[in-house]
Amino acid sequence: MVNTLKEDFYDFSRNWEEYLQLCREVKDESTIFKVKSNHIAYKLLIEGIPQKLENLISKKNYQVESSLGKGYVAGIPWISIFNKQVTTTVQEGFYIVYLFSRNAKKIYLSIGLGAEQFKRVYSNHSICVEKINAAKERFKSVFNSYSPINIEQSMDLLDETDTDFTRKDSEFSIKSRKRIDTYEAGCLFTKSYDLNEGNLNEEELIGDLEKYLISYESIIEDPISVPLVENLVEAVFQKDEIKQEIDLNYEIPNYVPSRKETAKKSSSGDKLTTKKTERNIKRSLPSKKVGSAGEEHVFKYEFNKLKKAGKEELASKIIKQYEDYSSFPGYDIQSYDVSGNEIYIEVKSTKGSKKDFFEISDNEVRSARKHRGQYFIYHVVNALTKPKIDKIIKDPIGYVEENQIILDPWIYQMRI
Repeated sequence: MVNTLKEDFYDFSRNWEEYLQLCREVKDESTIFKVKSNHIAYKLLIEGIPQKLENLISKKNYQVESSLGKGYVAGIPWISIFNKQVTTTVQEGFYIVYLFSRNAKKIYLSIGLGAEQFKRVYSNHSICVEKINAAKERFKSVFNSYSPINIEQSMDLLDETDTDFTRKDSEFSIKSRKRIDTYEAGCLFTKSYDLNEGNLNEEELIGDLEKYLISYESIIEDPISVPLVENLVEAVFQKDEIKQEIDLNYEIPNYVPSRKETAKKSSSGDKLTTKKTERNIKRSLPSKKVGSAGEEHVFKYEFNKLKKAGKEELASKIIKQYEDYSSFPGYDIQSYDVSGNEIYIEVKSTKGSKKDFFEISDNEVRSARKHRGQYFIYHVVNALTKPKIDKIIKDPIGYVEENQIILDPWIYQMRI
């Protein structure tokens, strides 16, 4: 007879302590827990429970993932349900998640927000957690009408009151504790189930999952959801709260395409990329806050460049085109090279440290074709915190013509 979802949850909880004892090792006088796959607890979390959840989800665009850790046993086992249009990782976007407490005596069902975008901006853990909490509250205030529950319950993943459990909270690494903090900070619409009392109800478990799926889909279908989630960091970011040490005296390596690709021509709403990527129809444009930070950094860099070269008169003539809302020539800054020639700079910025594509408008493509060798794309990384020009692409259209950069269709406009 096949176990029910309820019975699998109970079996995992009952076997969790034994599994940790099996995984426990002492290395260099420190206790570690190495993942072992030959145990019922492992099989239940990695195979049994996810398969039952998959059977309850009929839509093809869903994915179920679970984790006990990679190499070392995670402090908090989890199972997540993703809409693949939104995310396929707990680090980004938002998703449905089951989180087990340290002792697996409780399960928490929630909507979770990925923490990685906050970690990229806030290196200070306390501030990072504070910002995730603030973003969660903003998210809740916008989508509270979609809440799957009437009363939200608190989450206590460490359950420090259980001092008898085999894996003491003192045995958690700093990294594990930080991860737990971000889990708790980023979870909303939380419902808890007590696995220690033996009163789980199968119909309630399945009914609750259906409610969370309806809530999740309702949020996804709301036009504001994905842009809001992708820009939550900017929404709670305050410019003065991070002390920026701006370095303008650095060398920028020459841009070299990573590999050749077959270029695809398009007439509208293109995406400039060095390799093929799948389009996500819900992807939002970079926020104004990120874009403005990148533009300001490039202006300061160009001013400093010309000033160092003894071209102060040229530096004073740099035009901040991004501040002129009456004219849109297809670039953000009109500057000069050290020989005095005009150059036209389009700034592409990201809050993180890496991006392999840029959204580029028809207007920008036309300007790049017009100015050719005088047209540059400056890519600014970590724009909000430690802005730096990662690469400069001169004459991007030339690379497109040589099949070294793809101009890929992204958004189309239909006129009637």
